[in-house]
Amino acid sequence: MDSRNKATVSVVIPCYNHGAYLPDSIGSVQAQSHPNVEIIVVNDGSTDEHTNAICDNYQKNGVHVISTTNQGLAAARNNGIEQASGHYIVALDADDRIGPTYLEQAVAAFNAHPQLGIVYSKAWLFGAMDMQWNLPPFSMEQMMLDNIIFCSAVFKKEDWLLVGGYDVNMIYGWEDYDFWLGILSLGREVQQLSDFHFFYRIASNSMVRSKQKWQKVEMFKRIYQKHRDLIGKNIEAWLDILVGYHENYYETKLYVDTGKGLNEDESIVYKIDTGKNQLHFDLTPFNGICELRFDPIDCAVCLEINGIAFSTLNGQEYEYDPEQVKSNARFHQNSLFMFDNRDPHLFFSIPPEVMKKINRITIQMDINKTGDDALREIILFQNSITRNEADEAEQSAAAHPFWQHLRKSILSSKPGK
Repeated sequence: MDSRNKATVSVVIPCYNHGAYLPDSIGSVQAQSHPNVEIIVVNDGSTDEHTNAICDNYQKNGVHVISTTNQGLAAARNNGIEQASGHYIVALDADDRIGPTYLEQAVAAFNAHPQLGIVYSKAWLFGAMDMQWNLPPFSMEQMMLDNIIFCSAVFKKEDWLLVGGYDVNMIYGWEDYDFWLGILSLGREVQQLSDFHFFYRIASNSMVRSKQKWQKVEMFKRIYQKHRDLIGKNIEAWLDILVGYHENYYETKLYVDTGKGLNEDESIVYKIDTGKNQLHFDLTPFNGICELRFDPIDCAVCLEINGIAFSTLNGQEYEYDPEQVKSNARFHQNSLFMFDNRDPHLFFSIPPEVMKKINRITIQMDINKTGDDALREIILFQNSITRNEADEAEQSAAAHPFWQHLRKSILSSKPGK
């Protein structure tokens, strides 16, 4: 690390009672391939003595630590950025981390394209989940619908000044979304790096917490009032939401590969709803079928496949065991499938000679939970598996002859001995 007055990038790490994670986050910054980096930890009024001790120790070891009263995340970031000497800034939460070449590649992108205002990357979830964070490629249309840029993107300090910093009045969250919209309002461009450079920690209860509706309304009102010009220039994305509000539905799709690969032209699509669905796919228009792929729905989902039947031209019907289905499900037990991505799909292993005779497929499925509700269910299910494995290990240890002998000795002892 170079001295602070030579820093190219300043990484600001707000910390409130998350001292246990600081070695991980700070370590990921210290491991950067870019040479000119400073680290600023903002101890935002932590009440945990362990956190305070860790922050004090880092202060003694070259990390710049700012201690304040508890002011909230937005203010903590602003307090750190205000004292930052870097031309570029990264706000890194204390429990997250970044990849070793992130800052080097981000600075190179800025140098190659001066019009850039935000550089970020692909992201990975870890902790309670271990999977890719399915962030779509950047587009203004997607950004109007929701925040698709994670909190630890790289930006210029001069743009932070022009925007007025993070809005401390975004008290119910979405301070990142508001800040990125502010930079976009300056006419800046965005680039997403192709590698995974950001690692976002998911706690066991991270996705269970949710804002109340009135809180969401208040934050959306503030975002609209602040960025009405930007939103007005991209109003089509918002109109699509309004027009589609009463037309909200899910799609199920069967891809039929006739030797040309899986493609949209050779597929059967139906509108479906949650709950029980019985789907009939007529395959008579397709010749030379060699593979079938079934996409039950176009979002994360927990569902049950209760029946799969194939009919042939001569009227025969074959039952297909859901256990034989190959899928990209996060979990699959008997008829239950849990998908934690937006593109669930299943493949049927059918011998070629049978495939040629099939003219109809009937699938019975029960869609239990979708979207965020499905992701919450998957986290709870995953946690239950972890607890069950721990219980089994404990029971196995308790069955060891040594512990059985000790337990027998204790129970046979009388008081006073």
